[in-house]
Amino acid sequence: MTPILVEDKERAADSMPPPPARKEIVLALHAPSVVPVAQPKGRKRKFTKGGDGESAQHGGSSIASGLRGKFMSLIDGMISECGSETSRLAGELLELQGRGAREGPREDGEFTA
Repeated sequence: MTPILVEDKERAADSMPPPPARKEIVLALHAPSVVPVAQPKGRKRKFTKGGDGESAQHGGSSIASGLRGKFMSLIDGMISECGSETSRLAGELLELQGRGAREGPREDGEFTA
């Protein structure tokens, strides 16, 4: 950054650069296993003739079905984990609220927890 000489102090704020952009923090749950969902580009699907003469996709739908099942199981586990964490926190909150109500307000009007 290059310093700028400003004679008038009131104009100094106008010559300052804008503050840096705010950075957001995103929290994510750790997945126990990572499985690629999309088929890598460049690979062509193989078709084979079945015993009855019909053309069938070689294992494509069973792989997709298996991945879909793993994905749904992973999502269900994450939802269940979030639900039990929410229940635990709700219980703690009720306990703290009950404790604050029993102790009554402090001198400054705030409840103690």
